[in-house]
Amino acid sequence: MLRGKLPEGLQQAAEMYAGCVSGAIQKDDYLKIISEAGFQNIKVQKEKEIILPDEILLKN
Repeated sequence: MLRGKLPEGLQQAAEMYAGCVSGAIQKDDYLKIISEAGFQNIKVQKEKEIILPDEILLKN
């Protein structure tokens, strides 16, 4: 899941896609999808912030 906007350059970067970052969907969208699929009492057990190195951010 993703929280916040990912710049277009990072969305297109192969290394970000391989790391499952650029293909992530927004957290609220994901929770809505699984709720609509019938899941109930949904709780996010753990979140992990991924810090992108400056060289990757500057490159994209």
